[in-house]
Amino acid sequence: MKPRNIRDRLLHRRVRAFEKALPEASGGDVSAVHKARVASRRVREALPIVLADLPAKKAKRLARGFRRITRALGPVREMDVALRVLDTTVARFPEAAASLQTVATDLTTEREVRLEEMLGRLEHADPERMVAKLGAAADLGSAQPPVVAQSVSRAVLAVRVVRRVRRLQQVVAEAGALYAAEPLHSVRIAAKKLRYALELAHELRLLRSRRPIRQLEGMQDTLGQLHDLQVLADRLTAAQAVLVASAPAAAADLSRVRSALDDDCRRLHAEYAAARDSLLAAVDSALDAVTAAPPRDVETEPVSTSVH
Repeated sequence: MKPRNIRDRLLHRRVRAFEKALPEASGGDVSAVHKARVASRRVREALPIVLADLPAKKAKRLARGFRRITRALGPVREMDVALRVLDTTVARFPEAAASLQTVATDLTTEREVRLEEMLGRLEHADPERMVAKLGAAADLGSAQPPVVAQSVSRAVLAVRVVRRVRRLQQVVAEAGALYAAEPLHSVRIAAKKLRYALELAHELRLLRSRRPIRQLEGMQDTLGQLHDLQVLADRLTAAQAVLVASAPAAAADLSRVRSALDDDCRRLHAEYAAARDSLLAAVDSALDAVTAAPPRDVETEPVSTSVH
């Protein structure tokens, strides 16, 4: 898939990142699993924009294939995150290391099972064939004059940004001011999806400043840490219930660590609450910029090459 214009370049960089990470991810490499999963999400986000002049059903079929990849990688990534957070927790509470080993063993065993399932799902998905189909679809979508195609893509992206902003505003309102894990996880997901859309808007010169993107990334990081700690805390609770009769001292260790993780979650929630209004204001400004951006010949403008 050779890029011919800025729309092609948006997709080409994302597909290259996906193709680069996937082979190592298939071997179980922790970093590559994460990179391939993020890359698949970015490809999915770009598809409706780059292929905006193709029939919607065709673009959706392509997106479904990449969504299957994202979902295949997800369970292994969850275990990798849980093991990483557990390693940090063991270093923080070395006196409870032996008690935490039970949780580590369970997570490691579960990762091996999920890895085998991931490999089967990836083989069934046939990523190479998906990329080939994507290249053919991009070729079909290049028939329109660049200015027309660019205008269509911008219009589609603007609509998606509006929807993503409204969704973020909705889930933030639903989460309210109290600490509750599930509503906050919804905020995190909405922030992530909006960030991916605004990255495209920035590359298409609909959004000049990266400030709202950075703020969304910061919010996503805060809520991501909170979510990861909550997942581990739930694992400790489950392990504690098993050990309370046979190993009461280990169960007490897990209870103490769980309490500390709960305190960390509430601290992160306070950070989120303090930054929430500033984030919403930045998002509103980004929305105004994207929906009010005048037409420009972006082919004459430099485009960012960063896809983080």
